Amino acid sequence: EDLLSSKNCEINWNRVIGNICNRAGVPFPSALNATDDDAKTFFLMRASLVLEEARCILVEEFYKRQRVFKRWENVGIRVKLSSVEKKKYGFVGLFFQKKGGDCSFSTSEMYDMKPGCVVEVIFYDKSGRMRNILTNVTPVSNPNDQLITLSAYYMEEDVVHYLHYDMDFFLQPVTTLISEQRQFTACFDRPKVKFISKLMGMKTVSHIRFDDSDDDDELIEDENKSEQDKDDSFSNNHDLAEEKKESDTENMTHDAHKDDKILVSSINVPKLNATQEKAAMNYLNGPRDNLFLVQGPPGTGKTTFMTAVLCRTFLQNYTVTSDECYVNKTKRVLVVAPTNKAIIVLATRFLLAINLYMGLNVVLIGVEDALFPHEEPMGRAKKTLRSIFVYRWMEEMLYDLDTLNVHINAMAAYEEEVEELVNCAIFLMQKLECGIPILAEKYGCLRHGKHWTRSLERLLELILQEYSEQDILYCIQDVHESFSKLYNSLKDMNSGENVVAELLNTANIIFSTLTSSGVSQMKWTRSIHELFVDEAAAAAEPEIMIPLHLRPLKMLAVGDPKQLPASVTSQKAISFGLDRSLMDRLMFSCGGEHVMLDVQYRMNPEICKFPSNM
Repeated sequence: EDLLSSKNCEINWNRVIGNICNRAGVPFPSALNATDDDAKTFFLMRASLVLEEARCILVEEFYKRQRVFKRWENVGIRVKLSSVEKKKYGFVGLFFQKKGGDCSFSTSEMYDMKPGCVVEVIFYDKSGRMRNILTNVTPVSNPNDQLITLSAYYMEEDVVHYLHYDMDFFLQPVTTLISEQRQFTACFDRPKVKFISKLMGMKTVSHIRFDDSDDDDELIEDENKSEQDKDDSFSNNHDLAEEKKESDTENMTHDAHKDDKILVSSINVPKLNATQEKAAMNYLNGPRDNLFLVQGPPGTGKTTFMTAVLCRTFLQNYTVTSDECYVNKTKRVLVVAPTNKAIIVLATRFLLAINLYMGLNVVLIGVEDALFPHEEPMGRAKKTLRSIFVYRWMEEMLYDLDTLNVHINAMAAYEEEVEELVNCAIFLMQKLECGIPILAEKYGCLRHGKHWTRSLERLLELILQEYSEQDILYCIQDVHESFSKLYNSLKDMNSGENVVAELLNTANIIFSTLTSSGVSQMKWTRSIHELFVDEAAAAAEPEIMIPLHLRPLKMLAVGDPKQLPASVTSQKAISFGLDRSLMDRLMFSCGGEHVMLDVQYRMNPEICKFPSNM
């Protein structure tokens, strides 16, 4: 009722949002400043607008439900209270079990009550009065379909006093606020990156003030700060001796990385026009600890530009005219975008440009149903993307091995395919070793895999050199036995381990939406060297803050602030500036340096000329 009353009454809105912000420890929402020398104020003001957006989303959802059906017409999922546990900061944990014949929550019920979803708990107290609490689904380390864990604020009226284990409770999923939660956390915790002065739009600054900081980030100095003064907490996440970014390719010892040499003809890095090349060189050769902005109007090749720069980020001594170059396999880059479609397009273009045999571990993380809708056909491109999707990585690996084994069993009849099949086997073992080396070693997969590929190479040699049928049959038997050991060890690992954490830890490139970059697995993975943000002007500024928990050394933001802004529900938040993107603020209010792509590839020149001359 409090939330609903805040929709059309200014007094009630002030009271409700004031209570929400007080509980969260952030200031009352107001218009955002373009910059501020106090990082705490700068980011908490944005956090408060995220809370206003969350309030508005909830209110709109409740109003929509009222229009569709009477509020109590569909009471919800009948449950019983299992336990109550007091949490920090005035919250309580409520643990519910399903009541009735089947004590397990269905798949659809679990889907509607994922972590980050808001659930209304409805019950009658002992006096017969209907009560309701808004709760949030809490992540748990070992989720199951027998128990749902909800988090509720400890209400002023002491609502816990009314909760009894013999009551009937009903759960009604309302909506998800997972994106708003991650935006709020990112702003509340405040990014600890070295280009924070650029992020805040400050041109000349010696330091930025963190009033309540009690860690090594109390003073975050500008990009001229010397290397020996680098923040200790950051270097704990990076082994700088082995993983630091090399700005000069001459510093790379080629003799120590002979296996990393590749032919330029084996990759397909997109060629750039003069403006794109200028923007690419500004980023690739620019200083570390910096934020780079590239404005790309529609049709000017933003995706081509980002694909080329992403490829070249990993290539040492690369030029269009070179015969060979080297791959930097120690670098880690996170590539994000606001939408699943944008990240799918960019990941697909990148995979088409690189040679998968070059040894980079490329992964994709996100919500499977959104990335791979069931109604869309599973073409070759989607199949390739599924093979790098972290939650299906092992399943796809086993499927590819199965498929390859079927072809290998018949390869004696098709000698021209033998070498290709052996190369595929070597590639899968390379992918295994790059992706999950620790688990693969633990379960013996690497040992069995190397034996299998050696047996295949020996079999290829015997077939091509026309050895006796008996020698070939003996080798085929060795191939089958080694494959069986490899396959069984992988199945054992798949049933007993979660490979996602190691895949993210070893990844050279991670593709993700902005929201998915804040999932718990990403919170625990290693820091990154560089952050690429596609469609950066289509995201609200707090969204851009989500991936910064990985503390990139360098950031490239590409987008067009002249196109549609981020989608924001709350008119209050819009009036205060929440829909304004990071790029818009930095470029037009802070005078931030940027390069604009100016060659039009999509629009007819005559059509393009008309609005330009208006």
